Amino acid sequence: MQQQAMRARKGVFAGAVAAALAATLMIPSLAYADPTASEKQAEAQAALASLNILALYGDEHRAQENYDWNASAGPASSCVACGACEDVCPQRIGIVRELVRAAGLFEKR
Repeated sequence: MQQQAMRARKGVFAGAVAAALAATLMIPSLAYADPTASEKQAEAQAALASLNILALYGDEHRAQENYDWNASAGPASSCVACGACEDVCPQRIGIVRELVRAAGLFEKR
């Protein structure tokens, strides 16, 4: 009887996790967006990865830690909002908008 209850709880938990992940905005990797824009791409990817950590796990500390560690080459606020990355993005992500959001969340004032 106790094992059935445990299996039922695990099933409910697994279903809740799957639903939460499906509802979460995931920003895919930019690795193939524009192979010639590697420096700016790396900066954007670090910021977007930190936003993903925050969205997936709700862990502000780890998201900030990831941003601090990986965005050392250039902060999200260094984006000049030219939109070139959005023009080649196959997922049509509002990268400029997300970088503005990342700068507001992760950059120290």
